[in-house]
Parts: sequence; structure tokens; C-alpha cells
Amino acid sequence: MAKQHSKDYPGLKARFFHSAATVGDSELFVWAGDQAGLPKVHDSPEKRKFTNTIHHFTASTGQWFTRQTTGTPPLGVTGYSCTAINDYLYYFGGYCNHDNCFHNSITQLDTASLQWRELEPTDATRPVMRRSCGGMLLFEHDGVHYLLMIGGIGSKPAVQVLHNKYIQSELHGGRWRTNEHSMYNLSSEKWDNVFVIGQCNIPPADGFVLEKISNKRAVLFGGIVQDDKTEAIASNDMYLLNIDISLSTVFWQCIKKPEAIDQWPVGRYNHAGAIIVTKFECPLLVICGGMNNDDDTLDDCWIFDTAQRTWQKIGGIDHSFSQRWAHSLSVFTLSPRCFWIIIVGGAFVSRKKVTAVTDELVLYPFITVTKSLVFDKEKIMVKNIPVDLSNNWQYQNTYFQQLQQGRLHWLEYQKQKEEVQVLPSSTAQKWEGHKLAECKKLLKQQELETQAIKQQLRNEQDHSRHLSIKIEKKETEHYLQLQEKEQKYHQLQEIKAEKELEIQRICFQLQEKLEREKAAKDLEIQNYHHRLQEKEQEMQEYYHHFDQLKGKEAEIQRCHFQLEEQEREKAKADQKIQKYLQQLQEKEKEIQNYINQLQEYCDQLLEKEREKAEKDKKIQKCQYQLQEKEKTDALSKQEIQKCHEQLEEKEQENLKKEKEIQESEREKTETKQKHSQQLSEKETEIQRCHQHLRKKEAETEQYRHQLKENEKKYIQQLRQKDKELSEKQQYHHLQLQENEAKMKQRIQNFDHELQKLKKELEDKEKEAQRLNQLLLKEQEEKDKKIQQLLQQIQQHKHQLQENDSMIQVQKEKAEEKVQGIKLLHSSQTMFDEYKEQVPIVPSKQKEQLDTKAAESVTKTEDKLKGVHVADKKSFLIHGGSDPSVKWEEYGIRITIPQGAVLPSDTVQVTITTLVGGDFIFPEDTELVSAVYAISLSKPFLEPVKLEIQHCVSIKIPAHGNYLSFFTTTNNLPPYNFNTVDGGEFSVGNRYGSINTANFSKWSIVMERRRRTRVHPYRIEKSSHKKEHKSLSVSSSSQSSTNLEESSMLLDIEELPVIPLSPNRTIDTSEQNQLMTHILVEDELPVKLYSGQVIYEVIIAGREWLMRFLLCQDLKALIEHIKKEFKSSKEYMEIYFQFKDYDGYIELCFNDKKCSKGWSVRPYQKPSKVSQNVIDDYGSMFPPRFPKCVFTITATPGKDADKELNYPITTQGIKSDIKEINIVLTMGDFQQKPTGTIASPPAGPSSPTEERKLKLAGKVLRDNFDTLSEILAAPSNLSAVIMSLYAKELITDAISTECMNTGRPVQDRCASLLFALKSTVATQTQAMSTLMEVLKEKEAFKDIAEKMDLQMSLNLYTTH
Repeated sequence: MAKQHSKDYPGLKARFFHSAATVGDSELFVWAGDQAGLPKVHDSPEKRKFTNTIHHFTASTGQWFTRQTTGTPPLGVTGYSCTAINDYLYYFGGYCNHDNCFHNSITQLDTASLQWRELEPTDATRPVMRRSCGGMLLFEHDGVHYLLMIGGIGSKPAVQVLHNKYIQSELHGGRWRTNEHSMYNLSSEKWDNVFVIGQCNIPPADGFVLEKISNKRAVLFGGIVQDDKTEAIASNDMYLLNIDISLSTVFWQCIKKPEAIDQWPVGRYNHAGAIIVTKFECPLLVICGGMNNDDDTLDDCWIFDTAQRTWQKIGGIDHSFSQRWAHSLSVFTLSPRCFWIIIVGGAFVSRKKVTAVTDELVLYPFITVTKSLVFDKEKIMVKNIPVDLSNNWQYQNTYFQQLQQGRLHWLEYQKQKEEVQVLPSSTAQKWEGHKLAECKKLLKQQELETQAIKQQLRNEQDHSRHLSIKIEKKETEHYLQLQEKEQKYHQLQEIKAEKELEIQRICFQLQEKLEREKAAKDLEIQNYHHRLQEKEQEMQEYYHHFDQLKGKEAEIQRCHFQLEEQEREKAKADQKIQKYLQQLQEKEKEIQNYINQLQEYCDQLLEKEREKAEKDKKIQKCQYQLQEKEKTDALSKQEIQKCHEQLEEKEQENLKKEKEIQESEREKTETKQKHSQQLSEKETEIQRCHQHLRKKEAETEQYRHQLKENEKKYIQQLRQKDKELSEKQQYHHLQLQENEAKMKQRIQNFDHELQKLKKELEDKEKEAQRLNQLLLKEQEEKDKKIQQLLQQIQQHKHQLQENDSMIQVQKEKAEEKVQGIKLLHSSQTMFDEYKEQVPIVPSKQKEQLDTKAAESVTKTEDKLKGVHVADKKSFLIHGGSDPSVKWEEYGIRITIPQGAVLPSDTVQVTITTLVGGDFIFPEDTELVSAVYAISLSKPFLEPVKLEIQHCVSIKIPAHGNYLSFFTTTNNLPPYNFNTVDGGEFSVGNRYGSINTANFSKWSIVMERRRRTRVHPYRIEKSSHKKEHKSLSVSSSSQSSTNLEESSMLLDIEELPVIPLSPNRTIDTSEQNQLMTHILVEDELPVKLYSGQVIYEVIIAGREWLMRFLLCQDLKALIEHIKKEFKSSKEYMEIYFQFKDYDGYIELCFNDKKCSKGWSVRPYQKPSKVSQNVIDDYGSMFPPRFPKCVFTITATPGKDADKELNYPITTQGIKSDIKEINIVLTMGDFQQKPTGTIASPPAGPSSPTEERKLKLAGKVLRDNFDTLSEILAAPSNLSAVIMSLYAKELITDAISTECMNTGRPVQDRCASLLFALKSTVATQTQAMSTLMEVLKEKEAFKDIAEKMDLQMSLNLYTTH
């Protein structure tokens, strides 16, 4: 990255690989480029700091200004292409300064508002290559502008367009170089195809100079050129371009260096160039600097004559001007023979000779160098123009001397024109003949060129027709092939679907078979276990029988000793039994092994069939059952082992007994013989049992053999199924891969959209930061005001303490007077006597009394402080008439009964409607009406009925309990409001009423928390109803003490009656027992709101300011809005309610529905106002209406619609009106703008006057920043406002709006400047009077002289 010098221009840094664009005749704009500190990332806040600024140079001042832009600038910061149309700059492509990231976006910059607008975002799939270091031209045809982009180097193209070349350069990091031609229509905002005709075409190139000669011709020189056969080299060939936009064709003509001519520039790239048009209307190409094939920096300057096609080298130019590369070159035309050439930035040393990249940029003081070229006959004079931004007098004097010399050249050219007109006819004819001869030569050359071009065009058209026919044939064949492929594809999809259905059916059948086989196996296993259980029972019976035999043998052993031989045989039999038992144990081990094998096999099945969860669960259940059965088998085996152990113990006991028997056997030999016969019979029975057991064992072995065979068959079937499943898995895996590829493409598209959304989010975050800063400023101002108010409050507290004693004395006197009046009015006789004694007051005396009363009331009302008054009105009430006060416009009524005013008296009632002030209400309450300050000249003798409008919709009686009257007796702020008992709020009525005799400041307040209702039972006797009315509780008769005692606010509706006997009385304790309370939670009532759409004409027929003002649906607030905005006109009214409690209202704008030539721009996004902000209006001082503001502008043109019909939808509210439809007409209105002094109607102004008005507006707009800085001081702003108002440059509304200290200073300065801009743009003499006013003030003298000089210079250059 390039390193910045410590001393730099205040507004311009060293840079290269940028572009400079001229707007008008004396303005130059430079943006981005590779410079110090630019991060090598795609996008970041640090990078935004560089891209959000643009540098502006004006020839009238010779200074650079740094401007801040808005919107999203392009990301291609180096090597981009730029061109200008009127006040708009267009940027294409560019390198992103990291990796291999290039762009193909088109972005527009409005130099008046400095607003970016992206016409085409970067898209890798678009058939336009992402590139940089190319060229861009602007052409116009039938009022439509086209952008033509040619050549460049960048990333690999996604689509290679026919008839264009794309070559990869290994020397430049594998990037691609092209000669692609791309055309963009600015009116339709679409890409058009371009056809290159002729045998000549430019090769793939970048780093060249491409400049427009006329609306159909252009010239290209130099650049790095590369073909399929040759490597990249620096070229010195000249190419002339002819374009026919109607046919979308481009024709190139190549001009190479002739061998006989030596005066021809060397091949170069990264040089700069511009077009100069002399007095003979012959365009000249000026080039400067660049690099050659050896990467050496060139130090020369050349001019190419496009008519004669010759080169001329310019001498007398120093190295600081011409020895650089990757710079920009611009031209200011002062006269047809005097031109200023301005070079900005660049590098002066080649990269091979520099150890670090940080030392290659052109640094201070040569970042901007200006030369003056003066054409004197055949000579070219070069003059140096100093450019130094140090703001010293020497620089300014030398600069303005050179500027005056340029003006002198312009004056000489004008004199020559006049002399030619004054010359005699002979000399004039000679002069004209000389000019005609030169023009004829040029015309002949152009005719020859046009004839050659026409012939080539005809040939190319014929060739293109043949090609189009062939292409159409190929397209039809390709279309038919695609249709056949689609049909085959659909057939394959149908076959695939059928196969999938077959596979699903086969899988379902296999599942059913597996389930059946498992069920059969389960049954076989159950039968096998049942048989084992039967065998176990038989074994148990056998052991039981064997035990019986043992007992008998013990008896036999006692009988005789000769039975030893038989006992030996018996021992052999025992040995056989033991062998049988061993065999049984071996068989049990085999069973266990078989069970273990089954378990291993089951584990394998579990591993293979994990994907099928339902089958696994069934197999696990089967395994669990097998395990339980095995556990039972193990338990039975343990019991058998226990039996064997018992037998062994018994045998040991028998051995012990045998010894005893041997002694007794001798005595019992006779008895043994008898028993021997019985033993032989029993042995035969035992042998039979052994045979029966052997048969059962053989059967079990056969059954096990069958099980093994069944298992082998089942394993084979499972293997076949595994193969089929593996094939299906492979097929599904291939489908998954295809789906993954499709999903990756979708994810890439989604990532692209996400990047766009991230950009939008970043822009919104910036706007949010800006709004937060504004909010912080407002909060600081509010804090200052609060501190001032606190100081005032402390002062008022001291006064209140002094006034408390006086107020108490006055209260005592007033109470004594009221008591006396009541005593007089209590009896009719006393009243008649009083009436006789009172003399009749004449009408004149009555009027005097009324005026005195009015003066006393006005004195008390003038004491109101800390409030905002909407309106004030007085009413005279005479005792003899039927008096009443009805001020329906502001939502208040007072009904005065007879007897409240004596017949001979007159009471003046003064009502002041307050719409804001330093009001304090209790917590969980909110104001739902206006505040009315009511004062009387005399007190009423009886209570009167006061009715106040509120904004609550009462649908059920329970809603009325949320509302209550509040009043305050404070005469100084803050005003603390307290509740008043009583008051009626009926269903469907928007007025609440209360009977009162005391008047101060009254309002209606609603509670925010929900209430609960209590349903007590009313107890009543059948005959004495009047005596027990106190037992029935209603909403009107409930006292305040009961409400205070209850923990929650209760609402009591009509109560059911419990009849009692006539002789029975009820105590209070019994009454409390009979009362039952049911708590029911009510819904909060709904508040109603109003919205008024008003508009203000800024420029008649061109610009409007629309305001959507929001308030509660109260007549006082609506009338106050109408009074505040008298100058504006009412458009429509909307009455609504919010959908949600603490909701919001939002205005939705849709730019697509906006008519052509119109724009609707809201001041804030989103245009949203919350319900809390509208409800807090009464607590603001001074009050500010919640509003949504937006500007509507109309720009005339051919395609512009004369009428705007634009719908704005609302969200978050319930209303009969769903859309706000804005209907305006473009043109001149008869009404005057409210913010400016309209000029008197006159006929059509001359072109000179229109030009002066435009220049005046432009000069004022250029100096907005400096004027706003000077006006920021309060003393300067107030002084200027008074003088401007005296000179009739601003209206009353603008002067009062700008003098309002409650608004921020910046807002007041902006409104004043915009009002002056509209006045200057409509009145011819307004600019001169503004200059006189500013020159009178010392703070504005410098800026006034500067503006005067700019105005005269602009007028001079336009002439």
C-alpha cells in the first residue's frame, strides 16, 4: 500500500489507478484509487471511510474540497472506468484491492446531492466480464444515453461471448485479458448486445486510453496487448472507432506507425489522455506519461491530430508534469485556443526499481500539476499554473492572473469573430473561402471514410444475415433436441417412480415376512421352553421317587450284610446316573453356547438394522423374552444342583448309617432275603425310567438339529436382503450427491443475497447511528432546559411559601361569603326580601361591572405559566336567562341550573384550553382529554354540570370506572393533579360529566392497570324497600371510603335481590355474612386517535412537503393543529385505533408504485410512531406533534407522468381507511410557496435570465457548508434573519420558524438556507440583494466576496 507524505493537501491525498471526471466547464471530481491506508479487504468500515468521500476541484477557486457522500458506493476502488452526463457520474467495474476480486457493477453518483445509486450489482453469472483497467464511452441516440465498455483485465469470465476474445495471462497472476464490448441502456437499465463488423478488431488489451471524438466516433491508443500467438507487450497502435447505435454495430480502423515517419510515440500502457477541440473544430488527443515494455516510466507528452492523423511532441514540459504513470489527465477549455490541462496523482518510479511499494507515489507538492496550452497559429505555448492549497495571498494572486489571461484569450477570440463580421465583403469572402476549402477537404476525407465503412457494413450485413439464418437453424435443431431430451428425462423419471414404488412394495413384503418368521420362531421357542418345563417336572417327580427309594434302601441296608454285592451293583448304577448327569451338564453347556451364538447373531442384526428403528425394537423385545426364559432355565438348573448336593449329603449320612447297619445286618439276614426280591423289582422300574429319559434326550437332539438348519436358512435369506439393501443404498447415495450439488448452487445464490442484505443492514446501522447522535444532542439540550426549569422551580417555591399565608386568609374570607350566600338562598321569604332590597342596576352600570369582572379574570389568567395555550374564550352568564356554556369546537360544555346566578348578577366564565404543560399525574395513569383552566368572576350559588370530551371508547359500563376527573389548585408550575370523587361516564358517550361548584384546572384521566369487579347481593324486604336502600350498593352510591379500604379497584354492576320477611331486621355483621364477592378481571377500554395529512408547497408544481400529524381524537387538539398549520392545506383525516396495547402506526412506501418522474422520500425509515409518543403529548413543553414527514418531488421529462397517484398503506392500526392515496399534478400552481417570496407573474423569461437563476442557485448550493458554519453562532443567525426579512427575502413563517430557540441550531440554519435557495431560483434580483445583506455583516464579508467572484466567473465562462 502507498505511503502518505506527512505534509499533504487538505482534501486530496496521493493516489494512483484512479479516474477524474469533469462536470461542466470548471468542476473536477476525483474518487477512490489506490492510496495510503486503504485496507485490502472486500468491505469494512475502514474501507467505507475512503469510499464515502469524494474530492471536488473548481477552476474558479483553484482549491480542492472534500465532500461526504451518502448511499452505498461501489467496491471496485482501483482501475475502474468513469464518465459524466450532466450532473451525474457513472462508475463501472474496478479491482476490489484484495486477492483476485473484480467487479462488473454500474453505480451512479448525483454530484448535486452526492447520493450513490447502484444501477447494476456485481454478478458473476452475468455475460459481462468482471474487469478493470478498461475503457468506457457515453453515446446518445434519440434522447437515450448508452454506456459502451471495452476491454480490460480481470477474473475468469463465467460466460464467454461470441466474437470476443479471452486470454489468460500467466505474467499477471493468471488473470484474463479481453476485448469484450458491452453496452448498457441507461433509460431501460438493461444490457444490449454489440456486434463488431469489419476485418479489424482490437486485440485483448488493458491500460490503454479511450476517448470520445464525437457522438459516433472515438479513438484508442496504447495499452498492453496480447494475442493467442504473442505475449503481452506495450502497443503504440492507434484505433479509430465508428459506432451505429441504431444497428448496435461497431467498426474499428487500425492506424500503425509508418516506417518512413520517426515522430511517433513509443509503445506504452497506464498512461493518461484527453480530447481538445480547437477553433477549427478539429479534435486533438493529448497523452502523457505511462510505462514502456521494460517497465520504465516515460517522460513525454504528445498530441495526435485526428484529421491529419499525425503526432506532435510537446516541448517545454518539466518532469513533475509528464514523468508519471497510472494518473489522470483532465482538460478545462477557457477558449478555442487556450486550454488548462490538470494532472492528478500517479506514480513516478517503476516498481522494479523500488524496494518497497510505499515509495512509488507522486507526493506533495506535485500531486496536482496544471499547465496552460495556448495554440498560436502552428505553435503551442506552454505555461505553468501554480497549484498550492496553502491559502496564501501570493498563490491566489498568481492563480487569478493566469485565470484572467485565459479570459483575455476568450475576449480576443470574440473580437476576431466581430472583426470578421465587420470586414468588407472581399476580405470576408476570402476568409470564408479559406474556411470553406478547409472544410471541403475534411468533408471529402470523411465521405471517403463513410463510403468505405458503408461498403464494409453492407458486406457485414450480408454475412450477418447468413449467420443469423444458420444460427436460427441451429437453434431450432437444438430446441428439438432439448425437447426430445426433456421427454426422455420425464420418461426416466416416471420409470424411476415406478421402480421406487416396486421397491417400497418389496420392502413392505420383506418386512411382513420377517415379522411372520420371527413370530413363528417365537412360538417354537415358547414350545421348546414349555417342553423343557415338562421335562423338569418329570425330573422332579423322578427325584422324589428316588428319595423314597433311598429311604427304603436305608431300611434294607439295616436288615442284611449280604447285600454288599447288590450294593456294589447299586454303586455302579449310581456311577451311571452321575455320567448321565454329566452328559446333561454338557448338553446344558451346548445350549448356552447356542444361546451365546444367538446373541452374537442378534448383535450383528442390530448393527445392520440400526436405520430401521421399529424392527430393532421388535428384535430387542424378542431378545428380552429369550433372556428372561434363559434366566428361568438357569434358575431351574440351580435347583437341580441343589438337589444333587442334598443327595450327596444324604449319601454321607447313609455311609455313617451303614456302619451301624453292618452290626444289625447279622441279626437280620432273614429279612434281607425277603426284601431282595422287592429291590430287584424296583431296579427294573429304575431301568425303565432311564430308557424313557434316553428317548426324550434323542428327541431334544433332533429338535436342536432342526433349529440349526432353520437358522442357516434364515441367515442366507438375511444375506440376500443385505445385498439388496446395499444396492438400494448406492442408488440413493447417487441421488443424494446430485441433490447436494443442487443445494450447493442454491446456497451460493443464497450467500449472494445474504451479502446484499448485509450491505443494506450496514446502511441501516449507519442511519441508526446518525439518529442516535441526533437523539443524544436533543437529550443534552433537554437536560439544559431541565436544569433551567429546576432553578425556576426553586425560585417559585420561595414565592409559594410566601403566598400560602395569603391564600389561607383569602380562603377563610371566601368561605364566610359562601355561607352567607347559602343562608340567603335557603328560604324563599328571605330571598324575596333580599330581592326587594337590591336596587335595579341600569344597563350601563351592568356593562361596567362586566368589564371589571373581565379585567379581574384576565389578570388571573395572565398568571398562567409553564403551559401551552391552544385557545381562550370568555362567556357572560346573566341570571335572568337560561344560561349554558357550549364550546363544542374545543370539547367542553357547562350546564348552569336555575338559581346558580342571581337575576341581577352577571358572571363571566373564562375558559383556557391547554394542550401541554408542566403537568404531574399519579402513577399508572394517563391524560385522555385536554386540560381546561376555568375561572369565574363570581362563584356560583349552586353546583353546575361540567362536561369534558375524552378519547376513550366506552362499550360496557365497566369501562367507565377506568376514567375519573382530576383537578389542581396550583397557580404556578409544576401542576400536581389529584382525583375528584364522582363523575359519570356513560356507554357510547364521548363526554364525561361532573357536578361541581369549584373551578380551577380540570381534566379526565384513565388508569392503565386492569380492574376487578365485585358482585355483592342486595338484600331487600318485601314491604319496606325504602328503609333498606342502604343495603343495595351501586356504582353511583358507593363512597370513597369503601374504595380506599378495598385493596383493589372494584366495579359493581346491578345486583340480584334477596327478599326478606317484613318483620326481620338485619345487622351489619349479618349483612357482611350475606355479601358474597365475585372478582372478575375487565379488559382495558380502547382509546381513539386521529391523523391529519397536510401538505405545503415548496416549489409550485415541482416540490411538496407532506406531514402526517397524529394526536388523540380530541377536538381541542385537532383545532390546535389547524391553527398551527394555517399556511398548509388539509389533505385528508383518518380516525383509527391501535391493534395492540402500546402498539404503533407505520406508513409503508413502495417505490415500484411511484409514477415515472416522481419521487416520494420519507425523512425517517421506518416511518413509525408508537402509541406512547402520542399519549405523552400533553406532558411535553413546548408540545411537539408526533408526525411522519416526507417530500414529494416532480422532475419533468419526456417519459414523466403529469399526475401522481401514489398509495401509502398503514400497519398496526384498525381503521376504515386502509390506504392514503396521494394525488398531485405536475405543473405551475396559482398558490404561492409558504417558505419563499413568490415573484409576480410575468411572461416567459429570457434564456439569459434563466441561466443567471441556475448559476445563482448553484453558487449558493456550493457554499452551503461554509454558510451553515457561520450561521451556527446564535448572534449571526438572528441578525441575518432580521435583515433578510426586512429585504423581503423570506416570509413570516420562515422567520418565526428560524427564530424558534426550541429547535436545534442546525435545523434552523438548514430551513433558512433552503428557503433562500428557492427564492434565489425564482427571482433574478434575489442574489444581488442577498450579497448586499451579507456584505453588511462582518462575519459574512469573506464568503460574500467569494460568492460574488464565483458568480461573475460563471457568468463569464458561460458567455
